[in-house]
Amino acid sequence: MKLSSSTNSSSRVTPANSSDSLLTTPDPGIQTTAEDIGTLLGMLYYCAETGGGGLRAAYPQEITQQECQQIISVMQQNKIGSLIEQGVPENTPVAHRHGWVGDTHADAGIVYTSGGDFVIVEILYQQDWLPWERSSPLMADIARAAYNYFNFDSPYLGSSRVN
Repeated sequence: MKLSSSTNSSSRVTPANSSDSLLTTPDPGIQTTAEDIGTLLGMLYYCAETGGGGLRAAYPQEITQQECQQIISVMQQNKIGSLIEQGVPENTPVAHRHGWVGDTHADAGIVYTSGGDFVIVEILYQQDWLPWERSSPLMADIARAAYNYFNFDSPYLGSSRVN
């Protein structure tokens, strides 16, 4: 699947690369926001589930429902046992992509639950260095809160596994 754009991505002005109040020294060619990623994952979800949504509307000839399902299937194979995964019951399907550098840790995914499927995007930043011991449990706690919101009658209280 090839999605093309006539605009040079390094010249795009986004909230993430144009705000004077953000001191992250961003690379102008690598920009996103949690909202951008959440919107993309939502469109991918609807494409895979129904064959519709924003991706299919924007690229009706370039992307198929089967391709969206394949992307999600690959994302479900990403097993790290922490971040979003640690915040939901062990057998809960999670299609996600994580990433980190010294000062920024992120995880974004689609979580499939009996109470309702949901998209969650978490990006944490701390100037100079973000300790994993701080970010990983916090991101798991946020994922657990979201899971419990959608599964109020059968909340997940966490596990004893340590990562």
